[in-house]
This record gives sequence, C-alpha cells and structure tokens, in this order.
Amino acid sequence: MAGFAEGDEIFGSALPRALRAFAGAGKPSLGTGSLAEYAVFEADTPLLTHQPSGLSAPDAAALATAGLMARALITTAEPKAGETVLVVGTSGGIGTALMPPLAAAGVRVIATSTAADRELLRRLGAEATIGYEDAYPADVDAAFNLALSGEALAGLTAAVRPGGCLVTALYPAPRPDQVGRDDVDLRLVLVSDGELGGMREVAELAVDGTLPATISRRYTLDEAPRVRRLGPRAHHRQAGRHDVACACPWWLPCPWWLQAGRARDRQARHGDLRRRARPRRSDRLRAYCRGHQVTGRWWGP
Repeated sequence: MAGFAEGDEIFGSALPRALRAFAGAGKPSLGTGSLAEYAVFEADTPLLTHQPSGLSAPDAAALATAGLMARALITTAEPKAGETVLVVGTSGGIGTALMPPLAAAGVRVIATSTAADRELLRRLGAEATIGYEDAYPADVDAAFNLALSGEALAGLTAAVRPGGCLVTALYPAPRPDQVGRDDVDLRLVLVSDGELGGMREVAELAVDGTLPATISRRYTLDEAPRVRRLGPRAHHRQAGRHDVACACPWWLPCPWWLQAGRARDRQARHGDLRRRARPRRSDRLRAYCRGHQVTGRWWGP
C-alpha cells in the first residue's frame, strides 16, 4: 500500500464494518475493532495516518475521534475572532478538545460545566462556565451541541442570535420545526469519511499545541470491562478522555457508545492495516474490549 511501510507507527479511527451503511459516500475508515490481538483496517482513507514523533501514543489514541470531531465542528461553524460561542457537553473528549483551538482563534467560549471541572475548562480556554441547570446566555454567535437531542435542543437554539448557527455532533440533525427557529443555521457534523479533514490535519494541530489531548484517567486492559460498564457516568466524575492501556506498548481507548464486532485473525488483504498485540487474557474481556480507534504499527503488504 503506497504511503505505508512495515513498522510505521500509525493512528486513526474506524467504524466497524457492520456499520458501513452509516458511513458517508466517500472513503470511510472501516475496521474490525482495536482492542484485540489482530485488528484489520482499510488503509486507503484519510482517517488513518502516520503518528508524528512529537505525538505520544496515548495522546494520539485520545485525539483519534475527539480531535477529528472537534476540528470538523470548528470547520463547519467557522467562528471568527471576537465572536461568542456556547459549548454544551464539555466534559467528554470532544468538548475538552474543542475549546483550545477556539480560544487560540480568539473566540470567546462559554462552556457548560460541573463545579469540579470549571478550573480545567478555564485552563483549556473557556472564558466563562455555567452550570448544566443554569440559563443559557442570549445572542451567542454559535452553539456547539455535544450532549442534547430532540426537544432539548429548542432551549439551546433559542440562545443563538438570528443568523447564527447551531452545530451538533449528535444524530439526527435538528429541524427548524423541532427547535422553533428558522433563522438559525442548523448543522449536523459527521466525520466517518473525512470530508471535513482527516487524521493528518489532527496530527498537525496536536504537534503544534493547538489541539492538546486531555486524558483524565488511564486503565489497564484488565480494567476494560469496568470502563465499559461506567459508560457516560465516567465523565460525570472527571472531564476528558478515558484511555485503556493494551498489553502491548500502544495505548487504545475503549469508547462506551460503540460496540464493534470481535476482531479476529484474518487473511491478509492488500491495503489493510493490522496491529499485533499479545493474546487476549480471558473470554470475559472479549465481550468488552472493543473500540474503533487505533494506534499501532503497520503490519501488512
């Protein structure tokens, strides 16, 4: 496969092949899961790239999805220096990745937060924070939704000035009749095919410090079932990504919201990425060690 050689360090993200229908019409990144002895990934996609020497494996794993989505949200909303944006759902990986680039661009960021996370979010670039139950500020130029869906979006949309935009990372896309506004640009952002930028751009921003990774806690592979059981409750305890350390030298996250199919040792195919790791430790882990982000080494034709 052009562009990769055996032993190259790579990182990126992929949807399980069973979810191909949810991917875009371009070149989606498809795989078999990432926490496994062997993982197979389509290489001809912008969502896999070389891991720069200035980007550590844990940070690369944390940014593979969160950084990609954060960059896509900003690219879609196009906020300008001096404008005010409201970010709802800042305690997860996407929220903590979103704020530093916004702040670096001179955008005023207001973030929803718990009291425990306020100091962290301010360090990441939030100029102000409000509680989850507090009233939203009025007439913001743009709102980024990382947590709400359905009718709950009406209140958030009401905070946006006429002519502003609401950008959401949650499916389905909001409709004007659903939120009661036809003077706000409503956008749904998906990153399954890399049309809004790929992993190479994420790596560049990470290396120059514009897109730092926030890892709130790291787990061993034996603790992966616990991470899966915690699910979204983990972020109510501490903001940022939760990473799982594999038995090999690479770090891989275990997203709670996506259950990829079990990865198996498969026949080598031209253009595939496969990652070696030690044998799985128990049948119990097989049900939980699933993900869609990967850091590792090229091992293929």
